Amino acid sequence: MVSSLFLIFPVISGCFTFRMTSKSAEKYFSEKNVAAELDTYSVGQRTINYVSIPNPTKPTILFFHGAPGSWSAFKQFLIDTTLVPIAGLVSVDRPGYGYSDSA
Repeated sequence: MVSSLFLIFPVISGCFTFRMTSKSAEKYFSEKNVAAELDTYSVGQRTINYVSIPNPTKPTILFFHGAPGSWSAFKQFLIDTTLVPIAGLVSVDRPGYGYSDSA
């Protein structure tokens, strides 16, 4: 029983994407030649972290991760060569996740 838990844990933990540092994100997007903007906005006393691939003349697609998670759960979509030309892409850290404040 215990040995099967050691085999299952790495598989299950690989299903969750947790926060990515700004430095790692900048490197990731730079290597993919995608002009990403890492930024925050404030709502009341809460700061929300997000990443965007701007495309001001096109519709915007918003990505919201599950729990647990962070914006980086959608990093593959943010570099997708089909999506980038046809839409602005924004992936948000929900309050209390990633680098967004919980309160």
